[in-house]
Amino acid sequence: MAVIPMRNAKEKVKNLGSVIDSMATIRDTRSKLAVTDKELKAEYDALQLELIAMLQAQGTVSGASAAFTASISQSEVYNITDFDAWVAFANKNKLTHAFYKQVSAPSIREYVALHKGKVPTGLEPFSKLSISLTARN
Repeated sequence: MAVIPMRNAKEKVKNLGSVIDSMATIRDTRSKLAVTDKELKAEYDALQLELIAMLQAQGTVSGASAAFTASISQSEVYNITDFDAWVAFANKNKLTHAFYKQVSAPSIREYVALHKGKVPTGLEPFSKLSISLTARN
């Protein structure tokens, strides 16, 4: 197992308890921020829709306040409606770079378990280490 260096060489040596407590504090803070972020994103998205409607009603694609300008931008995105057809097309037309290079770990673990440990071609397993924090009281 590799030893992970401390973030700052000037930090005092920490004991296990203080590191665990710091991780729990950060996890809790991030959790609270995630809730706030989700609320802010929903509000931002609603304002964005409102602004698009206002600009379109005025027949324009941009507007400004005293401090900012805003303009409508448009880009095409694509949803897969037939995965098998898309995979066949991508392979035939050498578009495999259009896939995200990530596999579903639970699906692959299930496949490996059902096939006596045989890992699918093109994949290699690795162990990802993480810490599970659980409150003691």
